[in-house]
Amino acid sequence: DALFRPLLHPTTHLIERRLFPMTETDLTRVVVQTNSQEVAYVQRHKDDRAKAFWALESAPEEEAQEASLWFGKLLRLRLKGYVTGDDPEGMEAVFSFMIASGDQATDVQIYRATGEEGQDVLYARSSFSRSLVELTHSLATDVVDDLDSVLN
Repeated sequence: DALFRPLLHPTTHLIERRLFPMTETDLTRVVVQTNSQEVAYVQRHKDDRAKAFWALESAPEEEAQEASLWFGKLLRLRLKGYVTGDDPEGMEAVFSFMIASGDQATDVQIYRATGEEGQDVLYARSSFSRSLVELTHSLATDVVDDLDSVLN
């Protein structure tokens, strides 16, 4: 019974909720980009979790603590559901990022639109999910609100 139960509600139980196939321990590089800025970070000592840290690519020996906290939020982003039909009206790009592990890289674009009740709804499109998805509001809002911590 447990094997077939997810088939009864495939749109909620069989959905891939990740935006990218890698975990934090796999990552070697992250590039965050807005319309006016681009910043690259590298993960140092990724194989030793006690010594691992994120640093600006231009200063690889100096830990970027605020960026490390933001990456923790970014890597917890999950999709709420796939968007069917046309893109939401008034959708605008907020930022994009590329995460890489060796030769494998995934590009993700984050968008914002106004929902039916006037609230911000955040969306993403990644080379992994290949279609527009709605993001879990609480996780995505934290990432967008703290974006300046990695750009400055």
